[in-house]
Parts: sequence; C-alpha cells; structure tokens
Amino acid sequence: MNAAARRGAWAIGVVACAAAVAIAVRAPSAPVRPPVSDELAHSLYVELAQAEPAYRLQTSEDYASDPWSRDDAFAALEGGKVVQLRDRHGISVQDVYRAFDEGLRRRWPIPEGAERPRAFVAPLRPRPFD
Repeated sequence: MNAAARRGAWAIGVVACAAAVAIAVRAPSAPVRPPVSDELAHSLYVELAQAEPAYRLQTSEDYASDPWSRDDAFAALEGGKVVQLRDRHGISVQDVYRAFDEGLRRRWPIPEGAERPRAFVAPLRPRPFD
C-alpha cells in the first residue's frame, strides 16, 4: 500500500470517528423518571403474584412434560404483564421487575388465598430434535 492510500484510509477512519462522536453528542438523553414509591412497588408485586397461578396453569397445560419450556412460556406471559404494568404506571420495565424482586426478597405479604411466587427455574434438559 502506498503512502497516498494509507493517508486516504486514515482520513476515512478519522471522518467516521468524528461522525460517530457528533451523533453521540447530539443524541437525546434517556428520560429521568422518579423512583417508584413503596406503595406502588408493593402493588406491582401483588398484581404479578396474583397473576402467577393462572400463568403457571396455562403453561403446564401447554407443556405438560417439559418443565423448562413451561418456565420459558411462563416468563413470556409474565413479561407481557410487566409491559402492561409499565404502560399503565408510566415507569420502566426495570422498575416493575425490581419491585417484584424486592417483594420476593423481603417476602412481602400477598393477598389471602394467593400462592407465594416461585423464585427458581427448572433445570434445562434439551429436547431431542425430530
């Protein structure tokens, strides 16, 4: 490679880096949301805990012989509920999961008759492909 080609390659690299920095500097920052109150965090935990038995029942019917797939399908249903709660309360998905995690760790009370949420996942046992 001759000197002119090397200078051209460096020039392209410098221009690309400068463009990346300019785009990054002009990008809007993420919105700052207020922290979730303790009352809201507890209500999020209760709502997710109340939904869990129905989700587990549905997935146990769909994947009767495969515990890992049941848990995977359950996580998808729970994720949909988390998105609903996020939209309803104007908070982030992380805030919803954080509230649920906090409730599990602190063993917050749940409504009478509701089951305590599970805090473990079935081990993966890969299925054979047909």
